[in-house]
Amino acid sequence: MPRQICTGRLARIVLAFVILPLAGMPAASDAGSLGRTEWAASSVESLAGPFASADELLDALETADAGIDTLRSPIVYRKFFAIQSDEQRRSGTLYFQTERGDQPDAARATRRFAVSFDELSVSDRREKIDQQYAFDGEWVVEKTPSDRQFTKRQVVPPGEDFDPLRIGEGPFPVPVGQRKADILERFDAELRPADDNLTDPMLRALVKAKGLIQLRLTPKPGTAESRDFEQIRIWYEPDGNLLPRIARTVTPIGDESEVVLLKPVVNEPIDAEIFSTRTPPPEEGWNISISDFREPIQD
Repeated sequence: MPRQICTGRLARIVLAFVILPLAGMPAASDAGSLGRTEWAASSVESLAGPFASADELLDALETADAGIDTLRSPIVYRKFFAIQSDEQRRSGTLYFQTERGDQPDAARATRRFAVSFDELSVSDRREKIDQQYAFDGEWVVEKTPSDRQFTKRQVVPPGEDFDPLRIGEGPFPVPVGQRKADILERFDAELRPADDNLTDPMLRALVKAKGLIQLRLTPKPGTAESRDFEQIRIWYEPDGNLLPRIARTVTPIGDESEVVLLKPVVNEPIDAEIFSTRTPPPEEGWNISISDFREPIQD
């Protein structure tokens, strides 16, 4: 049996991307061609992009999320468990929506996401799956329609605002729409050569083809982030909205999580039902589990 990924952990890695500015992905034909022999055989140059330092990039990222209201994109999510030497890949579709309120300069925006996975690969085995996740700003829901399983967890206290990308609040710290000073208080930030720490031929080709720039964040000793992460790496488009293309995290025990976005569609309407966390009525025969908010245990 492949190791299962809990709802909270999966929500964490999904949040890593849905809160980033998203636009302008390659067409499906572009992504499919990246594994060709001529691409795989080519070397990837160290691409610096328009930023001379991590400080400059972090300055730009403070406002890089403006103007992205909705996103729909195919994704690939890879998880490697170091101790078990077990790797899993899930593919599916990501949906994202942000509501900024009546005022353009509203201090808080409501961010929702949903992701549905339809394929799981473990070693050489592939299988069709039907796993659905949704976050509405307060509740996280996991649904498996084939088994009629419905799990709902309240992750935000009732009546409180929650911004999943805000340092100290969100479950996954990513430097977009945040003050540079807040990031540097918890992380050492460094621009890395674009191909650094990349071995997958398709990803190396993607980096070269799109001229991506790489930011590495290393949690400072003693911070809460240092307990969860050894490092965070994000590869961005070098211009426009600083589109993130790849995000990878490594834990202190060597587990890796990686998300790659493919062919997003930005600022087009998304059916509100996609983000619904409504509990199904009893007559529909679901096995339902609901957990109210609990304060996290302090170390």
